[in-house]
Amino acid sequence: LYEPILGPSIQHPKSNQPIGFARNHHIGVVEDHVLNAFSFEKQWYQRRVRGKILFLCGVIVHPNFVVLHNHTNRSSQRNNTLVRMERSFVCPIQEKKMAYYEWRSTKQPAKEGSKPQVVVCVHGLSQNGHVFEFLAHGLVEDAEKRGTECHVYAVDLVGRGNSEWLDDRSLYNPGTYALHMIPFIEEIAKQHGLSSVNYVGTSLGGITGMLICFMNKGHLFEKLILNDIGGFVPSKSLQRIGEYVGLDPRFKTFEEAEQYMKTIYSQCRDIPQEQFAHFTKYATKQIHKGADVEWALIYDPKISSGFKGVPPDIELWPQYESINVPTLLIHGTDSDILLQSTVEEMKGRGPGAKGLLQVYDVVGTGHPPYLSVPAQIHEVVKFFTV
Repeated sequence: LYEPILGPSIQHPKSNQPIGFARNHHIGVVEDHVLNAFSFEKQWYQRRVRGKILFLCGVIVHPNFVVLHNHTNRSSQRNNTLVRMERSFVCPIQEKKMAYYEWRSTKQPAKEGSKPQVVVCVHGLSQNGHVFEFLAHGLVEDAEKRGTECHVYAVDLVGRGNSEWLDDRSLYNPGTYALHMIPFIEEIAKQHGLSSVNYVGTSLGGITGMLICFMNKGHLFEKLILNDIGGFVPSKSLQRIGEYVGLDPRFKTFEEAEQYMKTIYSQCRDIPQEQFAHFTKYATKQIHKGADVEWALIYDPKISSGFKGVPPDIELWPQYESINVPTLLIHGTDSDILLQSTVEEMKGRGPGAKGLLQVYDVVGTGHPPYLSVPAQIHEVVKFFTV
């Protein structure tokens, strides 16, 4: 399927009109504008191509990749060449769909033949992939300026956002997420002709990244960013998170939902007030009850199953010490998840002891820095490009 797909067009099963399809310039997929023309939610049409199966109106390159919304969004009003595509991936555990988003430029890179930069981002416990929207814009726009190609992918871990929920609540744990992310990263890298990608993990996403390294899959990472997470997480901070994660509050207005987000993320003093509306938009969903509308959080409350009672301290030193790639540790100086004492210990262990660790302190903010303001985006861009 990575070869150019040519030959006669396939007929629409209802109208008998031809469905044209062409090869994308780098990954051999059914083009988005073809998929946009149809809205087959549950029907998948197959055709054998050179002994392999090509799924039309649904699958991208690999049988695990399926189109989620069949549309492409212009992702930035100030940059008409930046687009966001929404798709999903079938996870190996319980075969649940994990939504993901890709941001890229429609411009042809000026430096032909250069290796594309691919960044995979994984969010925190109750977040979803849209939390990386501002970072994705910064990475893609920087690549445009340099005449290179950049693709930023962010997932909704199962139980969050547009992803499906797990039937077994005990599977909501970092081990499951790592087992989901490994094949996802492998396929994303393969699509771009790479063996490794850059990885950004915020909080839970950072734990997932460390676990991937611990599972002897660290070669999938070219560079790694741990956003406000490290080798030790104190019980007291987990108790604080357990006070709100897993609740299912309802709000009469969007403004009420936005105020709730500001309250639970009060440690995140780096978020500009105007950005809270963006984060609230993608962290909530509308529920219609007759003529009434209310807002609810867009995650499965069962993701909090590991926070019942008094959770113990979490030791992640073996996982951290398994990292063998250049690593940027982003630290909110007021964080109760990543303590200053933990940062100091990380400098002498794992990638710190190997000369592979850089530390970037976000002064005056707590857990986690949102990577949504220019100074933080600049540090990420610099780490991945220098």
